[in-house]
Amino acid sequence: MKLDGILQSMSGNEIAIIGMAGRFPGAPTIRELWDRLCDGHETIRHLSEEELRERGAGDDIIRHPHHVPAVASIDGMKHFDAEFFGINPHEARLMDPQQRLFLEGAWEALEDAGHVPDRFDGTIGVFAGSSLSTYLLKNIMSRPDILQSFDPVQIEIGNAPDSLTTRTSYKLNLRGPSHIVQSACSTSLVAVHAACQSLLSYECDMALAGGVSINLTHDTGYFYMEEGIVSPDGHCRPFDKDANGTVFGSGMGIVVLRRLEDALRSGDQILAVVKGSAVNNDGSLKVGYTAPSIDGQAEVIAEAIANAGIEADSITYVEAHGTGTSLGDPIEIAALTRAFRLSTDKNAFCRIGSIKSNLGHLAHAAGVTGLIKTVLALHHQKIPPSLHFREPNPQIDFANSPFVVNTRLVPWKSQHQERQDQPRRAGISSFGFGGTNAHVVLEEAPTLIADQHKRKDHLLILSAKSMDALKNASLRLADYLQRNAATNLTDIAYTLQVGRQVFRFRRVVLCRSAEEACSVLKDPNRTLPTKTRQETSVFFSMRSFVHPVVYYGHDLYETEEMFRHSFDQMSGLLRKYKGSDAKSLLYPAADKISDAARQLLLPANQAVVSFVFQYALAHLLTHWGLSPHTLIGDEAGRLVSATLSGTLSPEEAAIQYLRKTSASSTVNFVQQDSGKSEEGFVVDLWDGSLYEKHCGVSSEIHDSLVRNLLSTVGTLWSNGVSIAWDRLYEGERRQRVSLPTYPFERKKYWIEANTPTHGESSAKDRSIPEKVIYTREEIESILTDIWKDKIGLEHVGLHDHFFESGGDSFLAIQVVNECRRIFQIDLPVVHVYEKRTISELAAYIETLLVNEPSVLEPDRENILTEAGHVQRRKQLLLQQRSRGRR
Repeated sequence: MKLDGILQSMSGNEIAIIGMAGRFPGAPTIRELWDRLCDGHETIRHLSEEELRERGAGDDIIRHPHHVPAVASIDGMKHFDAEFFGINPHEARLMDPQQRLFLEGAWEALEDAGHVPDRFDGTIGVFAGSSLSTYLLKNIMSRPDILQSFDPVQIEIGNAPDSLTTRTSYKLNLRGPSHIVQSACSTSLVAVHAACQSLLSYECDMALAGGVSINLTHDTGYFYMEEGIVSPDGHCRPFDKDANGTVFGSGMGIVVLRRLEDALRSGDQILAVVKGSAVNNDGSLKVGYTAPSIDGQAEVIAEAIANAGIEADSITYVEAHGTGTSLGDPIEIAALTRAFRLSTDKNAFCRIGSIKSNLGHLAHAAGVTGLIKTVLALHHQKIPPSLHFREPNPQIDFANSPFVVNTRLVPWKSQHQERQDQPRRAGISSFGFGGTNAHVVLEEAPTLIADQHKRKDHLLILSAKSMDALKNASLRLADYLQRNAATNLTDIAYTLQVGRQVFRFRRVVLCRSAEEACSVLKDPNRTLPTKTRQETSVFFSMRSFVHPVVYYGHDLYETEEMFRHSFDQMSGLLRKYKGSDAKSLLYPAADKISDAARQLLLPANQAVVSFVFQYALAHLLTHWGLSPHTLIGDEAGRLVSATLSGTLSPEEAAIQYLRKTSASSTVNFVQQDSGKSEEGFVVDLWDGSLYEKHCGVSSEIHDSLVRNLLSTVGTLWSNGVSIAWDRLYEGERRQRVSLPTYPFERKKYWIEANTPTHGESSAKDRSIPEKVIYTREEIESILTDIWKDKIGLEHVGLHDHFFESGGDSFLAIQVVNECRRIFQIDLPVVHVYEKRTISELAAYIETLLVNEPSVLEPDRENILTEAGHVQRRKQLLLQQRSRGRR
């Protein structure tokens, strides 16, 4: 379907889902989640006695008759790529793993959508919620040494749910609304509804919505209670006669949302469309605060369907809340039936399922997890099985309802196959403790086909914050290309170019096929990664004497509109003022080739063609974002340079050129090279090749000018030059596609419960020593230890910048207090902001020690305590390094 037709059929209230990210029990990525769902795989693990003991469980737990050794946890929750987000090690250890996981997920979701916040023309909002911080309660609060070492506000910021979205907005530079949503189990689907409303009111132009839940109290299973909400055998059986409870688990899910019209116009990948949504609360007309309500659920479902502007019988799948409880399941089906009966009397036309049967109840992340499952089902046009259903709960009247539990992987067929305009549609429900209900109606994405690409060659670019990450990114992309050979390679290149943040370590791959790209990406000796320079100058070099042949650079003329426009423009101007016609000389009609070849033997015609050709190539390169520091060449080069800067119009340049060549007579042009000995890269405007100015190393000359230019552009980009990538595709409709996301380099940042952290001193160690006059070297050594301790670094240099090394205002206060205690001086905090290196601060402290009296009374019982403490730490550090070398 064409874009105009899709836009005309819209109501204007549709929201596109353009990206997703998640971490789930037994499925660390969205792709792996889909594989597990299609396989009918349960990812709730049942731990052996040996595994329980390894996790710290004793006989009192293992032998307890009500203990269920079932866990629905995610791997790697203790690990985080703190350096990627500019978070110092101590701050990372204090952060609730829910916040860390959500931060990584937000980055992955935006990359999956193919958008970079800094280049997005609009504001991006964040709507999400998290569970109670069990990390704070179980780990941090059990550690008096941690509580005494850090500011309480610092601990609160790292663990309060309030910081979840605002920290994400801060670290990712998102300037839209940043809202916390807290409604228990329905949190993440309510967040999706809130994000949709914000988009529809133009409060933001893109939104991240979702939730995260990590519960550390479930790492050895749980205890069930008779008639309680948790399952006695560790399985969740939605709608089954044996359904007797759920299994709580950990996970994270995020979707990226955008107004459908905007997504269509900008070529976003569209995974599914939100047609309508609704949120309400049960109020007090129910058994208890945590009990479900038929009335509330039915009303929210009916309202969402009405907001979508559709009939209920067009919905052919519902992803239910489906907790697998004997009370909740019958109420949910009754509420769905009541809502559907407002517009249809049909039975058994809508399949129903619950992802909780696969991986448990993910609490604050449950709703968005069900949404992600349904988006994947729409995208792949298959409905995965709901597990553990054998016989229906006798309290559920499926026979007289619109619903059938889906127990196997089936193709998703539209309800009205005879109607070509009837897309697949689905509903997703999520109901929270406290009665906040949410329902979302989804529709499959409209189909748009990208334009045919004009070039044979493609430039794939990758970047990362380290060489190892770049190598991993290369392998990830190679694996993707092998698994997705049918994906448009042009769209892959386009997404990598416009939809990824640019980092210091870079790699480019010039290829004509996915197979060629894979072979290069997997070979570390081909297209070696590079580390960008701080500054890279670009020079254009214009040749004075060339011998063009007919149809030279014709591939460039045919495929690059800006080159063709500039070439035709200058050729026409020269012809207008009685000069030679460069176009008829270089690109003649088929019956004029022989004549043009003879004409090109004349020096005057060679000069005209070379001038026009290089003029056009210079304008193409500047259109792509390459702004030359200097144009190296003769008088003709000066004229081209003047048109690039706007000093001369093309017509003025043509007139001046003809004056100089009146009567190529040969004119003695003056060589212009104001670049002199400056380093940089020189682009040859005749063949598009590249060489380094200071060493003369030339790039490879390829079999076409277009390939030469792409190779040149890639080399310049890998050396730090900015490229206007979108201009390489002008006149084409390109689509962003889902590609592998950044390969985070995660390290362990974790505070173990009830275990003293290495390097933390006792209260006695922190008593006040007597004032001592230290040498500069001793001051620097003590400050180095303080920085290492407070920021959490292994190595610190005397000239390292405090704030660039991970310091912040909280840590500055702690550094000052430690300095006051050790050196017995009155050191204002402002001096850490002014004296930002160890060397500078040590010099200032030395001055205070010599000229200022002590402002604190020393504790004479502990005069040598601090010196001994510092010495012990140094010895321990040396021992660790020695063991490491061995």
